[in-house]
Amino acid sequence: MRKKRYGGTPDKKRTGKSTPKADRELSLDAQSWLHDAKTCLNGGQGTVDDDSRLVAALAQLEAAEVPVAVRELTQATGEQSLPLLQYMTTQDEPNLSYAATDALGLVAELEAAAILGGVHRNSSNKQLRKRARKSLTRLKSLGLDVDSFLEDTGESFAISHLPSTTPNAWVSTIDGAGNQLVIYSKIVPMEGLYALHAVTNDKLGIVSGTGGRTSKRQLRHFNTHVSSEDEVELLEVDPEYARYLLTVARKLNTATDTPVPSDYVSLSFLLGDEEIAGNPVDIDSLLSANGSIGDADDGRKPEAILRENAFALWSLPHEISHKYVEQIKEIEEGWVITSGDVEEDRIKNLLNSATDFIFSMEERQLYRARLANMAYLLHLQDKPDVARDALQVAEMLGDESREAHLIPFARALVAGSIVADYDRHCVADEPDNDEDEEEQQILLLSDDTVKILRSTVV
Repeated sequence: MRKKRYGGTPDKKRTGKSTPKADRELSLDAQSWLHDAKTCLNGGQGTVDDDSRLVAALAQLEAAEVPVAVRELTQATGEQSLPLLQYMTTQDEPNLSYAATDALGLVAELEAAAILGGVHRNSSNKQLRKRARKSLTRLKSLGLDVDSFLEDTGESFAISHLPSTTPNAWVSTIDGAGNQLVIYSKIVPMEGLYALHAVTNDKLGIVSGTGGRTSKRQLRHFNTHVSSEDEVELLEVDPEYARYLLTVARKLNTATDTPVPSDYVSLSFLLGDEEIAGNPVDIDSLLSANGSIGDADDGRKPEAILRENAFALWSLPHEISHKYVEQIKEIEEGWVITSGDVEEDRIKNLLNSATDFIFSMEERQLYRARLANMAYLLHLQDKPDVARDALQVAEMLGDESREAHLIPFARALVAGSIVADYDRHCVADEPDNDEDEEEQQILLLSDDTVKILRSTVV
């Protein structure tokens, strides 16, 4: 009988992976609900609104069909069902919360144990607590370490006092505008896995924050999507390093009066209250370990890091580079007949003055910190030579005795941004085919000018 199979004592030889009744034994309404639920949870794309809708529809089924449908859904979707099951454990209707608590014992994941631990410690329903303990015992038999969740203290615990698990974190490389994606995930006892996705900017602070309850599969799907669709490489890092980045960024929000996104604020509890003493990576030690950078030519050009994929998006803002595009056009159009050397000197002098102006000491310190952090990320990518070059450039930028235009990296970045903007400008300014050839020639750069500009780019 169903009561014996799903609500009574299971056979001793059975495990949490026993086969439930097939879809055909459910009513058409129950089968429809099961199909809808599988569709919502497939690929880890279920939302809180989906949870609410599915639970409301589940409550309309025959009472005896609820545990059967929930069990089949859990076995079909695994960890993807955890957010829905967690939501169900909070329902006042015992048939829903019991079914979810029993089904959680089928998912051999620490997130399931965390949810059950919260129910076991905090629920006022004695029968529900008993079911949670039974499911935890089942998870223990499947190899999970759930002892901390099985502790019976006899009192209700606040979330902050419940056992927590080691968080995970990922970061992207830093783009040319100083933006970086930071992802921080953590299991919240009584609720399951949560993830915080924040975009930080090294001038403004935290500029975007999203996230919420999730599952391992949803998190993997998000990370894969970011890597493939947005072409952003994510690197797994020490969670303390991620916390440090977010702490520094949050202070920048205060210093620059930049509002902290409300979604970030609502999820900041994941980071805990413990203060971060400093950068756990200790980048200053990395700089010192690489020694002083002299003027000896070892055959390497640290500025060549701009060719690396990690620096592909490093460019000056359009409003800055475009100003110098116009100045170069004025130089070219105002040329009198002079030697090629004189013409080249004019272009190079403009690049020098632009580099010195753009790379003020304040800007140089910003890029120094940016490059030092990039060196750590390059180290994680197993690119020690490129990481060393990034550290060398960072030290050059921090050398106040060196003028900016004498730092090859700074000059190459400025020249490369001007060339890229000039290319876009020329394409945008190309006239229609109906215009005569003479007018088209006036708008294009001469080959000599293009050659001069590109010779400065790495």
